Amino acid sequence: MAAKDSKIYQQISSHYREILEGTFIAFDPSSGSSSSMPGYAIFKEAKLIESGIIKLRPQDTKNVRLYSIAEAIREEFPQADIIAIENIPPVSYNRKGSMSGWSLVALQRSVGALMSCFNCSYIEVAPASWQKYKFEGYDKSDEMDSICIGLCCIDIARQIQEELNEKS
Repeated sequence: MAAKDSKIYQQISSHYREILEGTFIAFDPSSGSSSSMPGYAIFKEAKLIESGIIKLRPQDTKNVRLYSIAEAIREEFPQADIIAIENIPPVSYNRKGSMSGWSLVALQRSVGALMSCFNCSYIEVAPASWQKYKFEGYDKSDEMDSICIGLCCIDIARQIQEELNEKS
């Protein structure tokens, strides 16, 4: 259960109906490299209907890869009622697995490319939140991460809905 004073709970409390009743898309951002592609999971009425990665050509320049992300979303994805995206902090601290400054910049740019394709609200999901939703059969990948991001939002939206139902 998410704490009521947590950032993700606060974000979802305003949008729980869109998550549970509408078209909701979760993204694990990437600017496309030989080891990572943008992952997505599309949910309708809180049920996973499609997931995968947006295939980019790592040899293309960064601006072409960002354009390709936007082009793929505009041409191949439904319009969403709300989206969720992994929260990429603007700085990386010196710890095992930390990213370089340039990697963070590339990820932030991919987040911008993804967000620019939708005329709806968005939720930022911290890795510490969605990683609690790894399921049996989870295998580290951009697609699986996006599914977990979506499952995290759905679970918290259900928690909020139940709390509201108990009050009434």
